Amino acid sequence: MPDLFRGIVNREAKDSTPWWPEPNRPDKNLPNIVTALLDDTGCAQSVRGKSARSFIGRLS
Repeated sequence: MPDLFRGIVNREAKDSTPWWPEPNRPDKNLPNIVTALLDDTGCAQSVRGKSARSFIGRLS
């Protein structure tokens, strides 16, 4: 359930008080992990170093 808004909203912004919930922080003992997802990089264009067109040509 989201936190309730704890700021103050008035008619004008200068009279209002903003409020932001505390962000979720991971434990300090967890390792930093970076995941890279590469899509459409052209790897499907070759099969064992040969072009896909020559491979398909041998199948037909």
